[in-house]
Amino acid sequence: MVITVKVSNYKRGGGSFLKLCLTNLLFINLLTGALNTEKFSGYIFDLESGEPIFNANIYIPSQDIGTTSNKKGKFTLEDIIAFPIQIEVSHIGYKPLTFTLKKISLSNKFFLEKKAVVFDELVVTASRSGQYRSKSPILTEVINRKDIESSGSKNIADLLRLKSGIFVQESIGGGETLKILGMDSKYVLIMIDSQPIHGKFNNRASLDQISTENIEKIEIVKGPSSSLYGSEAMAGVINIITNKKYEKSMSIYTRIDGNLKSLSHSNFNSGNNYLGFDLRQPIKKTALRMSANTSNINKNQSVISSGIDQTKKDVIDLGIKYALSNKEIINLAFKNFLQNSERKSKLNEAFSKIGRKNFILTYQNSQFTHSISSSNYFRKYSQKRPWNVLLESEEKTAEELLEYEMNYQKKISSISISSGIEVSQAKYQSNRIKSNNEKIDIFSLYSQFDSEHSSKLSTTTGLRVDSYSQYKSVISPRLALLYNFTNFFKFRSSWGLGFRAPSFIEKYIDWNHEQYGYTIYGNANLKPESSNGFTISFQYDDSKTYNINTTYYITYFENLIESFTISPGTLSYQNVESAIFEGFEIFSKARFSDIFFAAIRLNWLNNKDGMNRTIPNTIPFSFNTKIQFLPSNDIFSFFANIKVVTPYKPQIYDSKEGIFIESKNKITTYALINMTSNIKWGNSIHFSIGVDNLADYTNVNYGPYIGRKIYFQISSKINDRNLQ
Repeated sequence: MVITVKVSNYKRGGGSFLKLCLTNLLFINLLTGALNTEKFSGYIFDLESGEPIFNANIYIPSQDIGTTSNKKGKFTLEDIIAFPIQIEVSHIGYKPLTFTLKKISLSNKFFLEKKAVVFDELVVTASRSGQYRSKSPILTEVINRKDIESSGSKNIADLLRLKSGIFVQESIGGGETLKILGMDSKYVLIMIDSQPIHGKFNNRASLDQISTENIEKIEIVKGPSSSLYGSEAMAGVINIITNKKYEKSMSIYTRIDGNLKSLSHSNFNSGNNYLGFDLRQPIKKTALRMSANTSNINKNQSVISSGIDQTKKDVIDLGIKYALSNKEIINLAFKNFLQNSERKSKLNEAFSKIGRKNFILTYQNSQFTHSISSSNYFRKYSQKRPWNVLLESEEKTAEELLEYEMNYQKKISSISISSGIEVSQAKYQSNRIKSNNEKIDIFSLYSQFDSEHSSKLSTTTGLRVDSYSQYKSVISPRLALLYNFTNFFKFRSSWGLGFRAPSFIEKYIDWNHEQYGYTIYGNANLKPESSNGFTISFQYDDSKTYNINTTYYITYFENLIESFTISPGTLSYQNVESAIFEGFEIFSKARFSDIFFAAIRLNWLNNKDGMNRTIPNTIPFSFNTKIQFLPSNDIFSFFANIKVVTPYKPQIYDSKEGIFIESKNKITTYALINMTSNIKWGNSIHFSIGVDNLADYTNVNYGPYIGRKIYFQISSKINDRNLQ
């Protein structure tokens, strides 16, 4: 107990008596405190994520005692003399918290709110090792977790569709046609946790198979990157990085959406339903994680465009981490994806089944990382009559990849070294190729040096050699530099060679497509495609309120693999084309206050083939903008994403003639507008409501096929702070 006495006016001669009273009261107070010392403990958590905060400072000014929180956010203060007490809690990057505690409590949980401070992000794609983005000579675009949540997208295809300079179109044959700066998806290497996605249909990955729920961030590097990653990285790399944290937590989330013609029950029945959960549990030196989700896509525009009535997707993701010591870790990860689609009519029933299994075992110490990975992919397609008589089996495809990689990382003074060896074997089985079975062995060496010569100048030099069992080795160098004119103004430039090895389909296909009336043959003598790319970038960034970045890209392609007509209705492949892909990009982001910011990105493209003709389906100009409103209480937030595409003349590929046919009419300017609102209830329950394609723009011939739709989502996360 604390007693405060205020003495103002008193008569002369009574001073000695009052002094005696004050002395006695002070003695009683000190004696009481000495006899009643308290032990005070509690937990410090992040207000937004609910994660424990390590090394938070807890201080009591009146008694000049303090401590810090441990990795679980827990702190303990010994010998609290008396209550009430004033406590100050602080940590770098968070707003300080001051409060008064009147009495001891058995459970004390305190939440710190993040400051509006922009921290330098650690990126791994440009170097294979952690490197701060502001110090990397190779420009890297990052889509962080907040961006993913604000987009309202449930898969990677929908997320990237919102980005200017990136276009995703559904393919009736399966998968998506992804373009970065006008360059086709077969020239873009797509990875999950720095491991290439294996198993593609028609040379294209199915991005709608990858859920965003467990994605921590996405890193995009534009321009040739074969010096680190080999084949397919001619136009750039998209690295999807998952959440590998093992803090104790449990989450469950569900979402429904439907066409927003009216808020009727039938509209939601014909929409998408999504359910998932995530569990993470550390046990001494071992940590476990398990994620699973399932989604049902019922009959709507998104699947009708691909000739499908209904699709069901199931994903299981398991991980085990074991710490042999402070510097040695073993990771085991397994992921299984399964998709079933069907379409029924009076005359025909069609079924497709796609599966993907990934297994990876990793041993890591302070310098070396050894990994063994196995990837298996299959696709089956069949049709039958309603009376259950098999009509034909059009597609049976399976791909396997077994790979060993050793990566060495070392920092010597101001030089970071990343070198490695990759040994892999790829197998392909399909009833579309003559032998039904093909394989290829690959041996690769790579090395990259990231050097910080001074506070102003940094460089990157890299080289990779890929040796294939079926054709000559390919050498891919890279050079890049970063120069800081001032603390705010930076210049970047990079150059690199890239390549893409011919796919199994391009080399060995032998297939008669009866439905569309053409035959296509492979060409076993195809050479790898090659690219020669330059990038120049200027950036102004004050790290707090304003950032603008202008980038110019130009990439020269040689030996492009294109289909050609042998005779009417008969096609094959050959190395004939050359092309120039040129683009200019401006990105600007402004933070107007702690709770409001906006960003805009503009892209201009000028892509020409060897005859100086515009590359088919090049969109000359597009831009997107994002607006975020995030109040300090973090209870409510609002996000808006708008992408505008200017007019262009679309082209359709004629499979019989082997040429692109240009439409007579232009596609007029259109906008894709997505809006999301989030509401938090307590510390663990989140509600989201959003509208996609608010302007309800669709195009039945070229996409987007999906009109306006609304979705509702609820999620609950119970983490370490709730489980104590």
